[in-house]
Amino acid sequence: GAMSCKYSAAKFSSAVYISATTINASAIVCLTPAHPGVGSAWVQLVRQEDQSVSTEGVRFEYDGITSVDKISPLLGYEDTLLTVYGKGFVNTRKLQCRFGGTL
Repeated sequence: GAMSCKYSAAKFSSAVYISATTINASAIVCLTPAHPGVGSAWVQLVRQEDQSVSTEGVRFEYDGITSVDKISPLLGYEDTLLTVYGKGFVNTRKLQCRFGGTL
């Protein structure tokens, strides 16, 4: 049957329900709703025909919006150390720079 994802968070005035797209018997896709800043939301599944909510859920972490203000230097050779200035960066090993199609 049709499913929805239920997002609950302190920053939401009430729970937010988003329609889910079924991929197969063990996977669905839900688009996350807008969230004001960094924080987390509890995600559960809801069966639309009877509004039953899954007892299991997972926490989804919002990282917030990132922006790049400037880079320095603007010109250089291969292996030049590039400094990126901006907002909302998260200190993680997964943070990468992309140059065209190269990471």
